[in-house]
Amino acid sequence: MSSDKAEATGVWKDQLDFSKACTSMGPEDRCWLITELPAWSRILCGLAYELVEPVPGNLSLQCLPYGAVDRGPIAAVREAASMVSRLLQHHRCINDLHVVCTTDANEATLKRAPAPIRLRPASRRDAIRKIRHLEVKTCRAEVLNTLGCSYIPEEDIVGVCDLEELKINSAGGEFEAGLTKLLRRNSCSLKAVEIAGMNLSRRLVDSLQCLKRCESLVLSFCRNEEDSHYGTDIFLMLEQSLVALKYFSFLPFIESECNVPAVVDAPQSSVTLTKLELYMYQCTSWVRELLAALGVNTIVKNLRIGFRGANATCGDVLASALRKNASLLELDLRADFDNEFMICIAESLAKRHAGHAGVHERYGVRTRPFGTVRCAAHQQDTEATDVPYLQSFYPRE
Repeated sequence: MSSDKAEATGVWKDQLDFSKACTSMGPEDRCWLITELPAWSRILCGLAYELVEPVPGNLSLQCLPYGAVDRGPIAAVREAASMVSRLLQHHRCINDLHVVCTTDANEATLKRAPAPIRLRPASRRDAIRKIRHLEVKTCRAEVLNTLGCSYIPEEDIVGVCDLEELKINSAGGEFEAGLTKLLRRNSCSLKAVEIAGMNLSRRLVDSLQCLKRCESLVLSFCRNEEDSHYGTDIFLMLEQSLVALKYFSFLPFIESECNVPAVVDAPQSSVTLTKLELYMYQCTSWVRELLAALGVNTIVKNLRIGFRGANATCGDVLASALRKNASLLELDLRADFDNEFMICIAESLAKRHAGHAGVHERYGVRTRPFGTVRCAAHQQDTEATDVPYLQSFYPRE
């Protein structure tokens, strides 16, 4: 909704009824709030939030980080935090929450304009809040053109239960203590977890290992200050512990030569892992071993792999694996490979299903049995810009 239709937030307390209790007591009940969404949306729009009904009977409260506000930035952040808190405390029908918390390096600003977003009544520290989907992102205030500082207290994060999907993107490493407790509390319900910008401490990794029903795990730009070669160890611990895991993405993946055989065998040893994403800094010898292992892998159907230093030798290894593998349906390569590498891949795909009609192109081949191959790279033999080109191959109709 555009900002010109938003009503002034200074009067929202008089216009909206917070004394009326939520009437959604179960999955079949519809809260009265759903019938009054237009009025609430006009107010929320001026605070860079929106309230929608993506699924009948269930409401989603989402932050619009770049939305226009109808008053000063500090006042808007505080008003938004107050209104969002009231909504979450009064309406259990809101079980999908997307929040952007702002942090500021200026401690004076932080003390002057704190804006906590409460998920449950502050007077009831033992209260729990049922939320199915929770997404929390933090970024510095200047990115959002605001001087306010909003945050979710740790005790409120810990109080969330029945969580099925969690996304945490932390610019400054916040939420680590609360996240560890949150994962353990929801270890039996979480099915999808995405964590970015966090420190992969031992406590956090241990909590991730408890997610026995987790089917999707994405770790991006995480770090471990104690050990620079954390990639292989953490990858193996999580891959072996999460017995229901179907999709695993690890960025960046820092390799340790001592665990090469275990990493190479890991995808084949799992009976559920069908989609795997790994990003390495360099195309070392063990990366070539991993590519070679694709030749006998029958589990992974979708593979995305990124690395630097791809050459014709690496292309030969991957080409040989592709000729042997009859199970892989989608391959996504992100590397600084050259034309010789692509020629090797194209020829291997052409030979892979020689009995089927195919169209051989400069950088690839289209075949019916193979689903999709995507290759994004920096061209090395031309004066190309830093924008990678994308070459896609799709099955013929």
